Amino acid sequence: DNPFKYKQFQSEIILFCVRWYCQTALSYQNLADMMTERGCPMAKTTIWHWVQQYDPEMKKRVSSYIRYTGGRWHVDETMTKVKGQYKYFYRAIDAYGDTVDFLLTAKKDIDSAIRFFKHSVKLVHVRKPGIIVTDKNKSYAPAIEIFKAEGELSNNCRHMMDKHSNDYLESDHRFTKRKVKYSMWFQNFESAQNTLAGYDVMHMIRKGQMRHVGLDPVSQMNFVHKIFGVHA
Repeated sequence: DNPFKYKQFQSEIILFCVRWYCQTALSYQNLADMMTERGCPMAKTTIWHWVQQYDPEMKKRVSSYIRYTGGRWHVDETMTKVKGQYKYFYRAIDAYGDTVDFLLTAKKDIDSAIRFFKHSVKLVHVRKPGIIVTDKNKSYAPAIEIFKAEGELSNNCRHMMDKHSNDYLESDHRFTKRKVKYSMWFQNFESAQNTLAGYDVMHMIRKGQMRHVGLDPVSQMNFVHKIFGVHA
């Protein structure tokens, strides 16, 4: 299947805009102005539609390339506004700083925490944790116990509640927080999900989590082209 069929612009231009929007603090208008200045005029809404279409697709296509994660998870959530209301973006990284998983939820409660853990352990690159480190959010402990009772986690899995141990996860949040700030928040839940997925997938690529992909921007560009079947 050709994901660029019937598109007005070339696939390389589309992926350039999607990549640069998701990995930098550029707004849609900034990026549209840059492309117009370089002889490729487009509206900011065009780029928005590309991000909505190709971010979830990119998340799906990179899944088989992600390195296996470690057995120590650092879990936390950060807030983002959707149509003026706060929603919660759950994220987990391992002891090496590699992203385990991410999930946007409407609430911060036990059910949301369970949903995040269930979503995470099903991923092909994820090893079930031996240690889960969280802050003192009261929803995590019962969620982990319920997850153990359902047999999804080993009974030997330890839960550590230590805010300071999660400091470097807070640092990892900065990439997403900076992008959200420049995006001027979101207008609906689905667009927030799609856009945040793009932010985190590009963050994973730039952190070097993809097998056989270098840390230089050319290697990363070629990788994104490869997964979408775009050939130089």
